[in-house]
Amino acid sequence: MHILFDIGATKMRVAASDGKSLKKNNIRIVATPDNFVEGMGMLRKLALESAGAKSFGKLKINAVSGGAAGSLDRKNGILFNPPNLSDWKGKPIRKAIATALGIGIKKVFVENDTALVGLGEATSGAGKKYKIVAYITVSTGVNGIRVVDGALDRSAFGFEIGHQIVGATERDTLESFVGAAALSQKYKMPASEIKDKKVWDEAHRRLAYGLHNMILHWSPDVIVMGGGQVRSGDISIERVARELKRIHHIFSQLPEIKKAALGDLGGLYGAIVFLRQQIRK
Repeated sequence: MHILFDIGATKMRVAASDGKSLKKNNIRIVATPDNFVEGMGMLRKLALESAGAKSFGKLKINAVSGGAAGSLDRKNGILFNPPNLSDWKGKPIRKAIATALGIGIKKVFVENDTALVGLGEATSGAGKKYKIVAYITVSTGVNGIRVVDGALDRSAFGFEIGHQIVGATERDTLESFVGAAALSQKYKMPASEIKDKKVWDEAHRRLAYGLHNMILHWSPDVIVMGGGQVRSGDISIERVARELKRIHHIFSQLPEIKKAALGDLGGLYGAIVFLRQQIRK
């Protein structure tokens, strides 16, 4: 038995799996608790529910794999700057998960949540026919990942493309123009309720700038776009593609841009692949 998780800034998803597939009746989805200790308690509760067990005494967990929002100190398993989850900042998430689920820390594999959603899309979703996949999520925050030949691209610190500067000052980050949390804070209402056409025109233009930079840096075969803002239609792939075509004059052709195919479960699909890859190391 393996436990998979996807702890995002807004939702927590947990599933029990044989390490090969997902069964929808084993998946649990709840709001991510603001408090870290409560979050670990919720993870424990959902792990038991998804495995159909009442206690961990008779439940044999072979390994745990999943993603968490924010930058990650991979060596020490510490979470930095999780968006929308201030109490989770600086917490030893890998050790806490091992304690919550009663498993050795060496059997807990943690990555950035966006990275595992991108890995899921690259191996089981919209990017599975391509060798070099760039994935971007536009949701509470903004981030992305590069997947090459079915594996996460190597990096020293992970990727945080939402913090790239796409304006005149250091505060003009891609996330500040497009992320739902930033838009809600700026306009004092949920991003989904913003009706001002100028706001969304600007968001699409700045997002095209971000994708332009992504193409120059990563040279992907395909860009897969996902996240709550894309699923809701607030961010239109067609509008972004038009803006990108207008501003891009470097390469002879642009990569295809596709909508993510795995919906809310991309991170769990990615967690399965990540688990298998870590066990093989």
